[in-house]
Order: sequence, then C-alpha cells, then structure tokens
Amino acid sequence: MEDAAAINQVPADPPSQIQYHAQDSRYSIPRQNIVSIEHPYIIRNLDRGIESLGGIPKLRLLLREDGNGPSQAHLYQKPGNRNSKPLHSQLVQTQDLLLKITVPKRTGRKRKRGSDDPFRDNCDASSSSTAANPGSSGQPPAQGITEDGSFIRSMRDNPERTTIDPVGLINQTHRFRSLPDFVQSTADSPFMQKMQETILPFDFQKMKEFKLDMSKGIQTSNEIIPPPRWSQAAVPFQYAYRQNPGVSTVVDRRGNLHTENTQIAPRSKTQEVAADALQIPTGPSPDLPSISTLEPALQRSIAEAKKLLRSRPVFTRRALGNCIPGDEWRSLGLNVTKYLFQYIGYTFNGGAYQKAIIRFGFDPRAAPENRIYQTFMFMFEPRERYRRRLGTGQRAARTRTEQELRRESHLFDGVNVSRDGKIWQVCDVTDPVLREVLATKNLREKCHVESDGWYHHGTVAKVRTIMKHKIHAALKGTQRLSDESYAKVAFSLPDLITKDNRPFAKLTGDGASSDEIALVNRIRTLYHSKDLADDAREDTENENEVENAEENELEDLEDILDLGSD
Repeated sequence: MEDAAAINQVPADPPSQIQYHAQDSRYSIPRQNIVSIEHPYIIRNLDRGIESLGGIPKLRLLLREDGNGPSQAHLYQKPGNRNSKPLHSQLVQTQDLLLKITVPKRTGRKRKRGSDDPFRDNCDASSSSTAANPGSSGQPPAQGITEDGSFIRSMRDNPERTTIDPVGLINQTHRFRSLPDFVQSTADSPFMQKMQETILPFDFQKMKEFKLDMSKGIQTSNEIIPPPRWSQAAVPFQYAYRQNPGVSTVVDRRGNLHTENTQIAPRSKTQEVAADALQIPTGPSPDLPSISTLEPALQRSIAEAKKLLRSRPVFTRRALGNCIPGDEWRSLGLNVTKYLFQYIGYTFNGGAYQKAIIRFGFDPRAAPENRIYQTFMFMFEPRERYRRRLGTGQRAARTRTEQELRRESHLFDGVNVSRDGKIWQVCDVTDPVLREVLATKNLREKCHVESDGWYHHGTVAKVRTIMKHKIHAALKGTQRLSDESYAKVAFSLPDLITKDNRPFAKLTGDGASSDEIALVNRIRTLYHSKDLADDAREDTENENEVENAEENELEDLEDILDLGSD
C-alpha cells in the first residue's frame, strides 16, 4: 500500500526510458500457492497490520499451502475491543503474478542531479522521513516499507542493477468491500464493564461473580444495552443525489429568501377547529390568494356556493356539489373544487358536525334547531373488494344507478346508496322510518359536542344502527328488512336509556324475528358502551372537582395560619 502511494507522489517517466535487463527472455514461475490479502488501510506498522487480521494463528489458517483455508478473512479495526465488529472479506479467484523486485541499497549519500559534485552524507534523511510520516504507534516504519517514493526513483536511476524475480502465481485474493459497523463506546457503562470483567474472559470462577440487579422499580440510571449489530447495510448504496428541478428560490412578502417546490400542487387550507372549540372562524385565511386571481369557472362556483350557504348554513361536500346548478362543478373536477371550500366556510375535525362545510361565523352548537345539520359518518369496504363480491352484472347495474341518481347521491332514502361519499346530514335523510325517529322532541338541554349533538345517545344509536344495516344491504345486494320491522326495532327502545330502565329496554313479543333481535342487541351494545364512556368522563370530572376543592381548603387553611401568626 505504501508503494502505491509513492507511485502517486513521484511522476513516472515514459515506459521507453525504463529498461530492465534480464539474463533470459523467459521466466520460470515456481509452483507455489499464494493467497493475497488486500488490506484497506495503509500499513505503517507490520505487527499491528498482522494483529488486525487476527494474528499469526489465523493467518496460518488463511494461508494454507493446500489452498483449503477459510473462505473469509476477518479484519478487526480495533483489535482487542470486543464491541468492534470485524469486516468480512470476499474471496475472489484471480490469476495475478507476484514479483520480487530488487534495487540497490541506499547509502545515505546524495548529490544534486545532473552535476559532478561529490556525494555528501545525508544524516538527516532517515530522521526527517520518520518525523514527516510517523508510524501509528510512534515507531519507525518497518523495513522494506517506503515512505517517500525512493523505491520507484531507485528503479528509474539504476535500470542495470534492478532485478525482477517471479515468486509465484496468486490464485486467491481476499478483498474487503463491506461497510464497517458502528461502534458504541461502553467505557461509561457499568453493566458492560462488569460483563467484560466477568463474562468475556470465559473464566468459570469469574462468571460466578456476575449478578444482575434484581431490585424493583425505576432505577435512577437505566442503561440501554447496545444491539449486536447497528447497521444492516453491508454494501454502500449509490444515492446519486441531484437537485430537484422543481425547487427554486423565491422571495416572500417580507423579503426573505426560501426554497419552494413549484411542481407540488398547492394544499387546501380549509380551516378545521376542534369539536369543543370556543371560537369559530369568521372569515377565510388572509394567506389565501385573492378570488380574483382564480380561474373564472372556480370564481363562479365560489359565488354559487356562497349563495347556497346563505339559505342553508351547513352542507356536506357532496351535497354542496349536487346543489350547485349546471355542470360547471363537475367539469372542474375534485382536484380543483377542493380549493373552493377554504373560501366559503370551515369544518369541525370531529363531533356531531364533523367534516361538514359550515358558513363562516355560524355556530350550529348554539341552538337545538341546528340539529338538522348534524352528520352521520360510515366506513365502507374497499371498492375492489366490493366489486369482487358483486360480480360483473351487479357491478354494471350499480354503476348505471349511480349515474342516474348522481344529483341525489347526498340524499339517504334507505334503498339507493352511492359510494361517492360516506357522510349524510339529518336534513338529507328521506327514509320514512329514520325521519320519524329523528323528529323526536326528546332532546338534550345542552349540545353534546363530542358525538351526539342535540340528540340523546339512544336516538343516535338507533339511527346509526338502522342506517348501517340498510347501507350494507344496498351495497352487498342482500335482503333488507321491511319498514315495519325497522319501525318495531326503533320504537321498542326509548331515546334515553338509564340504569333504571335498561333491563326493560328490549324487544318484547313472540313475533320478533332473529334479525330484529340482532338489531336490538346492536343498539343496546352502543347504549352500554356510550354509558360507560360517559360514566368514566363523569368520574374524572368529579375527581377533578374534589381535588380542586381540597386544594382550595388547603389554601384557606394556610391563609388562616398566616393571619394567626401575624
């Protein structure tokens, strides 16, 4: 490796100027098996280089004369450190020739090139060379390892006295091409120090001294033991980083420079607020582009949407698109119309009015009359799985139905269900049984913003269960129950179930079918899970009130004690 470095340092003469005289025109190659090891590091200390390969014993196994040595050589970057993982070589079959080149020994004297001046002793040559290129251990370089390219220069200056002898043919070469693994320092780890002192020496008496800390609870300093291997990539990956052509430097309104990807479509900035938010947005975000800068078709759609929101302050996205007159909305496409909502209203990210477009400044949680704008959301199966279940004929028939009823897809009549949306509002439910259930006068005094809105959880459970049953029957093509059966299920249970009337909230009568009883059980399950959640919430609120009362009592007691001491 040092000779290769010297070749790069000293400019070589043209091949015609270097001629080697041999006694014979042919060389005889000895029959000797030679194994080559391409060490990835520059060897300045031969002993440490051998130690990095496992020492003399492992080299003897690797360099067996019969050629049956191990298939891999192991390179230890930090010999003696057990946490350092070795590098594994790749054995390659080669046909290289090992040559022994002998040049005249240097005398230590020198004179200026091309002059007839007498030679002078160069006493500082070896010391300066050692000072300029010290060994890794502070020792001078080993014999035969050049540091300054003098070997190449000697070959060029003494062509007649240079001899070349073939040593043998290299049939096997070990090359290191894998990445070294990371090494974590465990010098400050008491556990790993204890492991190295007791377990790793493989002494039975010392192993008996190793004991784990069996104390319970969280310790003050918990150690994280390093894994056996950090990196899983043994070969470097060619990332080939390059500049994104869509990224450019722009100047913002404040005059600051920043990078911006011009190829990414702008994101919709529709304002979302929490279901229990105290303040609601009163207007669009000031960061939005002006409406006058948008394309004319989108400007007209925004004007039509604002006109609709004046008469009906809450819309689902599907209902708003169906109610805008003309086909201009559909000609724009969903990728364009999604930017319309940020100019006309805001949405709740959860609760009884989730995902509905609400007019700026209007809060549906303020009055019970706004219960007609509450939403019901359902989850559908993936479209491909749904199509495989239906088959080709039913899929085509369903597609035609959706195309015919596209303008009324936001309405829920219990028979025709379109897959272009999964949210329905109370005012868009036209099913006679569900409309009668939702027309109840038994309402909450305060809006339940988390899920039920102005209805009791019993009413919501009945509506959700019956709607889900009808949706699955319409999409899967299964037999649905009659309206009389749905009405029997809905009106056999009260709108509000308490702990007192829960045992009596069930379907009575001998004429109840198994499907009707199954629906009642589903509704009761929603009742029970909702009650448990409300009870847990009430318990938490009561605990907080008790803690606050205790804190107030302690503060009052401290004030009294302070007055008494004064």
